[in-house]
Amino acid sequence: MRDLFTGLLLICLLPFSGGQTLQTFQKTATIEGAFVDFAVDDLLHLYTLDQSNELIKFDLEGKALFRYSNNKMGKPATMDVSNPLNILLFYPDYMTAITLNRTLSESGRFDLFGPRLLEVTAACLSIENNLWVFDASNFQLKLIDGRGQVIEKSDDLRLYFNAPPVITQMEAHKGYLYANVPESGIVIFDNFAQFDKELPFPHLIHFQFLQNNLIFQRENNLFQLDLNGLRENPVKLPREINENTLVKVKNNYLFFLEKGKGIEIWKITKE
Repeated sequence: MRDLFTGLLLICLLPFSGGQTLQTFQKTATIEGAFVDFAVDDLLHLYTLDQSNELIKFDLEGKALFRYSNNKMGKPATMDVSNPLNILLFYPDYMTAITLNRTLSESGRFDLFGPRLLEVTAACLSIENNLWVFDASNFQLKLIDGRGQVIEKSDDLRLYFNAPPVITQMEAHKGYLYANVPESGIVIFDNFAQFDKELPFPHLIHFQFLQNNLIFQRENNLFQLDLNGLRENPVKLPREINENTLVKVKNNYLFFLEKGKGIEIWKITKE
C-alpha cells in the first residue's frame, strides 16, 4: 500500500511553489537492493551502484532497464549523469574515466596516467564533454580533452585555503565548475579554471542542482540555496533521514537511498 504524507510546508522546493502551500507527498515506488550510491538524471532515470560495483539503470517505476559491470576497476568514485546520453564513471585506483551511452554500453574512456596527471582524485564531465579533474599531486584543477591534453588548469588551490584542500565532488553547471571541499564549502571556478568565489557551507555529504537552486545534504537535513540571492532554507521532507540516508531531488520527485537496503521514490503534488 502506498504511503501518503500531507502537511503545510513553511519552506518548500521552489520549482513546486513559493511561500506557504499545502503539499502532498506520496510514495510511488520502492527499489530493493544493496545499493551504496545512486544518481538521477534529467529524464528521471535512476542509476544505482551496489556492493559488487554493478551499475543498474532503472525507470521511475523501478523497472531495471540496463546494466554495466566492470569488476577490473573497483568502485567508481564519481557517477556523473548530468548528460543522460553520456554517463561518466571515474575509477581513481586505475586513473581511468569511462563514458557510457544511454544503454550503459561503453562509449569511450579517458586514460589519466601520464606526466601531466599524477594523482587524480575527483572528476566530472564539462559541458563540452571534456573532463574536469582535480590533480592532488599539485592541487590543480585541469580540463582534459579526449586525447589526454590539458586545455585549462587552475592555480595551486593551496593559495586559497588554510590547509591543502580535499575535493570530494565536482559538477559543471551553467558555465561554472562547482567543487565540494568538505572542510571549507563549495568552491566555484569559471570555465578557465579560475577561482570565482566560495560558498561557506562546510561538511556537505553531497550537492546537486535543481534549476537555479543548489540542493545539498548536511548531516540529517536537506537544504536549498537560491543561487541568485544566496538564501539558504531547509527543505521539509516526508520522512526522517540519518547518516545512512542519501536524498536526491529531481523535478517533482524525492529519492531516498538507505545504504545497503533500497531506494524510496516519493512524488510531490501541489494541492
